[in-house]
Amino acid sequence: MRALQLFCSMQWQGVVPTVITYSSLITALKHSKQPELAWQVFQAMQLQGMVPDVITYNALILSLIHI
Repeated sequence: MRALQLFCSMQWQGVVPTVITYSSLITALKHSKQPELAWQVFQAMQLQGMVPDVITYNALILSLIHI
């Protein structure tokens, strides 16, 4: 998936993801019907010390609704 490749490439280049970056990735995973991966990204986000916002939670819930 292109969004995940781009996300990994950004991190490899030293770009620190923001809550917006994570929310966008979770939304992309929702659209590609990969709720388990969206959940893993959400957990990784929290391990990085990021605080999810309402947009992040909305994207995650919409993703997990289709399990």
